[in-house]
Amino acid sequence: MRAIRIDRSKPLAEEPHTGHNRYHPDIEPVLEVAEDEEVILETRDAIDGQLSGTATEAAFANMNVGAVHPLTERHAGLATERKFQAPVFTREDYFIDPKYAAPQRFLGVMGMPLRADGENEGENLTLACRNAVLNMMELLQERGFTRNQAYVICSVAVDLRISNVVDVPNYVVSALLPEAIFG
Repeated sequence: MRAIRIDRSKPLAEEPHTGHNRYHPDIEPVLEVAEDEEVILETRDAIDGQLSGTATEAAFANMNVGAVHPLTERHAGLATERKFQAPVFTREDYFIDPKYAAPQRFLGVMGMPLRADGENEGENLTLACRNAVLNMMELLQERGFTRNQAYVICSVAVDLRISNVVDVPNYVVSALLPEAIFG
């Protein structure tokens, strides 16, 4: 298994090789993997680690609220130009305190407001949700389930979460499927 790990005590500016702000064929890849190879990709939060999981209300006073998002920097229209395909991600352990209702082990995919022809229908949250579910169904079918079985699994066990509405028009919805349902 290959991995891109980050040092959460450092901002992205100190580890630029561990971050990106868009998918583009002209950007040199940080890691190349074979088809079906699993990858661990540690990610940064929108405030680049300014607050830890143990932060108190007092920590908000020292936060730089005017900072540009370290990864996105908002590049409007890029998804439309590139006919973006949503990535797949997986997780094997908690990344935040379980009290925030994140499943311990899950499969996850994302959906964006992209039509079947690849055009970006910006700010269409319903389409982003639909695409997240369709991406999860496709992933389940790749793992041996029929389309009908994948539909039923998604309808009863997938949790949709709005992951991004800040970077207009590129809304992102994540679909999480707890692996515990498989025993």
